[in-house]
Amino acid sequence: MSFQAMAWAAKQDLKCGPKMVLMMLAHHADGKSNECHPSLQTLAQESGLSRRAVCRYCSDLEKSGLISRKGRAQNGAQISNIFTLNINEKVVTVSPTPVTDVHFGSDCESYPSDCESQGGCHTGTRVVTDVHTNLSMNLSIEPIYPLNPPTAENELVQKAEPKIIQPDSFDAFWDAYPRKVSKGHALKAWGTAIRKTPAAEIIRAVAETRWSRNPKFIPYPATWLNGERWNDRDIGARSVSEIIRDRAGSFIPAPLPEWGTMQ
Repeated sequence: MSFQAMAWAAKQDLKCGPKMVLMMLAHHADGKSNECHPSLQTLAQESGLSRRAVCRYCSDLEKSGLISRKGRAQNGAQISNIFTLNINEKVVTVSPTPVTDVHFGSDCESYPSDCESQGGCHTGTRVVTDVHTNLSMNLSIEPIYPLNPPTAENELVQKAEPKIIQPDSFDAFWDAYPRKVSKGHALKAWGTAIRKTPAAEIIRAVAETRWSRNPKFIPYPATWLNGERWNDRDIGARSVSEIIRDRAGSFIPAPLPEWGTMQ
């Protein structure tokens, strides 16, 4: 993971979906070439988006100049693309791709290697990508996954998208965690943790945990994340001495009998 790439991605003025995909790419990027090659399925699982949405957002990020893509092959078969984060290049602001600009098929056509290696994004006849030179061949083919801009007609479709935590979810975790130390280590541990468990579940665990009133008994955030302590929140994070003190406070000894009543 490149901290420079993560910081750069976090500063981009993007909507929630594209920014989440860009953050995931930055998480996978190396620190030298800013390249990575996660599959679309991996990006979908990590971001909480559908693979179709990841395809669309990757296409928009590529059009804006934030990323570039290069296909690759292994043993004659296409495998996942190589994505490059264009950290030092000028960004072009683009609007969401309208339906009329769809290449008569899935937006995944821009990424054939991932789509085809994972079951394909098309059904039926293979759609020709170059709509400009094959217009007469494609007029009767309707897009399977059109790129719908946010309009009143597709508002219900937009609401049907799975609800996800925003890309700045680390900030939400940091605000919720009661002990704020070693933020850099915490950010690195956060990147690893959200690959195992959804960010929303981790943040919910922080909110539900019974934290110690003494900060020294609260683990560092990086330690808490690396230990997957969100699974231990039912036990709580109070110290042993606090637990013993609480239990002792609830114990009331029985009164001794009066001397005159003893037999």
